[in-house]
Amino acid sequence: MSKELNVKLSRTISASQKSCYEAWLMPETLKAFMSNCNGIGVIDAKIDAKVGGKFLIVMLAGNKEIPHTGVYRTLQPYKQLAFTWMSVHQTLAESLVTMNSKH
Repeated sequence: MSKELNVKLSRTISASQKSCYEAWLMPETLKAFMSNCNGIGVIDAKIDAKVGGKFLIVMLAGNKEIPHTGVYRTLQPYKQLAFTWMSVHQTLAESLVTMNSKH
């Protein structure tokens, strides 16, 4: 039995390709857009934006810190961004997140 899971989401975002791409690579912007109004926020984001570079995102839910880590696999400015994603709450060893621009 395969443990592979594929999920495809498509969203139109009212922002430039550059803004969307860079939002994932700039700690302050990443902290702002990954926080929500339900009391979950990002208290730390460290980013080494290069292929093979790592990131750390620490979210805070109540008084519980939830770290997320990953490694950048693809960085094609304004076209494609791919990285692994690891969380203490996931059952798979790691996930691969890939974002593509349509334009």
